[in-house]
Amino acid sequence: MTEKSIAYINYLLGIENNSHISAAIRKGERPTTEMYSYQFLSQWCDITKPWEFRPYALVGASFLRSKNHHDGSLDIGKALALCYQNFDKDKPNSRLLGLCSCTNTEEACQKIRPILAFVVSKGVGVCYSQLLDDLLYFSDKTKRRWVAGFYAKKKEEE
Repeated sequence: MTEKSIAYINYLLGIENNSHISAAIRKGERPTTEMYSYQFLSQWCDITKPWEFRPYALVGASFLRSKNHHDGSLDIGKALALCYQNFDKDKPNSRLLGLCSCTNTEEACQKIRPILAFVVSKGVGVCYSQLLDDLLYFSDKTKRRWVAGFYAKKKEEE
């Protein structure tokens, strides 16, 4: 995790009780309302570059919506694995496969949004600072790490 991503999560922790700023950042994840978040996210990223703006908007909105009072410890692969109790290791996970089919950051941000909502609804703690870095530096290596994290728990159980 980079210092900047950790600082961003700490910033979100500091403003979570400010309903005006929190609401504006939560609106940043949707293209139709993202303009409300510009003034707050412009201090963290170049809002003219979608591949920078989208990860900050998505992570900020998801973190504030989760009502967590700390950053979690799991990458998205491990977090998703914890959401499934009766998992057939021979059956690929469609959510994870869909995410791994992405070719760029913007597409990954779009696909990961419902996954994050699902994981948060199950009460699993995602490491948002790591997720931010993963999305900012999205690559095949990132996808492989998520898949390895997802299947690691299943392998330990065997």
